[in-house]
Amino acid sequence: ALTRRLKKVTIESLEYIVYTLRNSDFELYGHEIEFGNTCKYKPITIDLEDGKKVQIDGKIDRLDIGKIDDKTYVRIIDYKSRIKNLDMNKLDAGLQIQLVTYLDAVCKQDNFEPAGILYSGLIDSKFKVKNGKIEFNEEEIKTAIRKNFKMKGVVLADIQVAKMMDKNLASGVNSDIIPVGLTRKWKF
Repeated sequence: ALTRRLKKVTIESLEYIVYTLRNSDFELYGHEIEFGNTCKYKPITIDLEDGKKVQIDGKIDRLDIGKIDDKTYVRIIDYKSRIKNLDMNKLDAGLQIQLVTYLDAVCKQDNFEPAGILYSGLIDSKFKVKNGKIEFNEEEIKTAIRKNFKMKGVVLADIQVAKMMDKNLASGVNSDIIPVGLTRKWKF
């Protein structure tokens, strides 16, 4: 039963990742990108008040880029085995800074513009069952799966960038890919 569930989650996750890539103008720039002395990105170094330095090594699960005119925007996606939200209070207190730190370092080294930091939960979809049958049609099941996998995080407050991340984003629509919705007053 566990093997079957893992296979199901893997298939659903891959289908959703393909869906998000097809519906985005952002392209995969790399995955499992490391920060370190012998890596693509230099270790992140922080100077402390006492003159000492802290060196941070790490790894980005996925990095995507998108271009508008002469600017290259970057978003970082971190895959999680459970749903994780970006807590702005923790970020402000310096407790949830990993992705922001990575984004800052990548932007500085490659002269990119920040587009967003997102968590993508690889979770099992659950559906209501009545009399041994799922109570949804196929499209409702796909919509529920997308809702379960929808990325959490923050996105640059720029409509062009948001629409690059979700090409289906329109006035009066909430994205099923990123944490963005546009009110009806927006005109394109």
